[in-house]
Amino acid sequence: MLVLVVVVLVLIGSLLVSQATVMRGNLRQSRDIRNLSQLRLCAETGLAIAFHEFQLGTDPDGGETPTPGLIGTGQWTPVTSDFGVDGIQGTGDVGEGDYLPTLGEPNINPVDVGPPNMNVRMFVYLVDTGVGNVWRVVSTAFDGELSFTTERYLQRQVVNLPRVGAVYVDPFVALDLKGNAFLVDGNDHNLDGSAGSADAEYGISAGLLENPGDAAALLLSQLDPAEYPQIQGKDGTPSVGEVETVDIDSIVSALLGPDAVEVAPGMHDDVDWGTLSSGGLQVRHCEGDLKFSGDGHGAGVLVVDGSLSISGSFVFEGVLIVRGDIRMVGGGSAIHLFGSLLVTDSISEIDPEDPEITITGQADIKYSDEALTLVETHLNTQVAANLTTLYYAEGHPMAAPPTSAPPPYGGEEG
Repeated sequence: MLVLVVVVLVLIGSLLVSQATVMRGNLRQSRDIRNLSQLRLCAETGLAIAFHEFQLGTDPDGGETPTPGLIGTGQWTPVTSDFGVDGIQGTGDVGEGDYLPTLGEPNINPVDVGPPNMNVRMFVYLVDTGVGNVWRVVSTAFDGELSFTTERYLQRQVVNLPRVGAVYVDPFVALDLKGNAFLVDGNDHNLDGSAGSADAEYGISAGLLENPGDAAALLLSQLDPAEYPQIQGKDGTPSVGEVETVDIDSIVSALLGPDAVEVAPGMHDDVDWGTLSSGGLQVRHCEGDLKFSGDGHGAGVLVVDGSLSISGSFVFEGVLIVRGDIRMVGGGSAIHLFGSLLVTDSISEIDPEDPEITITGQADIKYSDEALTLVETHLNTQVAANLTTLYYAEGHPMAAPPTSAPPPYGGEEG
């Protein structure tokens, strides 16, 4: 009996030891998973920071020789440093000769990232592939025990706003321009109202139809000859012509990134959205009908998926894109647009079905290359709105020279 008791106690002890071992293993595994998640977050943050600094042309390392987009890798080069994890040239170990910085290689100066108690450090390397505005960015975060590498092929969507005149319309848009107060001017204007130096564009342009001349004829058929002098620009008055069809939907898709500000439909009085000269530039989007009244000012890009109605005194600098009707009623005050207006439905200065609306002021649309250039410059230095991931890999970098074309769309984990 005593022997049996001893055997049972030994078995229980063994089970307890085994259970404790399993528990320690599970706790360690749980800790490693948690730490890897933290390292992954830090590495992915490094990707965004590096590309943002690259686009702004600033140096995160603060070195004497600017190296925009390189965080902790400003002194690393494939020729002098691509030696692999052992830091010794010619051993053929992991990371050697892959054209990318690897933890353990010389001339890498990681930076601290995250809360101090995490003890996480990071370095990021960015290189132009030379193919279609595509950059390869590799970011590594480590904490002394674990490391995590994430890699992206990122394509920068460069926004080029069309120079197609003060107003661009779909060829079948209905024009209802009345009165002697409005002005549509395709001559170049600076934001201060002075004459610009860029070439004149059409006052009103339309996309091409099957037969050359048809689109311009449709527009002209809707104009009163008495109003010809109020449509100025390229090729005299009325300045109406045809241009290559503008893919407005593609432009809107490129503009409406996660940084776009949503504007509630309905009436907005006395809006103050800044000016281009003061840096007050945003991409705004309204899903529905939008109305402005009072004394307002805006700048940047406004996309309206609905109808836009403007009354009172309103000045906008930049690009208005209206995928619906637009009505501009200068009721005793001046309405001015400096930049360009793109419309896919109809443009009316007054509503012909509402005899109570009259024009007692002016509504001017003036082409401004300066405004379009300022908007483009701003948009092309924004990260979130202009980066598309073509390929990703996590856990390890892909071995390929830095000038290679990006792999097929997709991703891999490992």
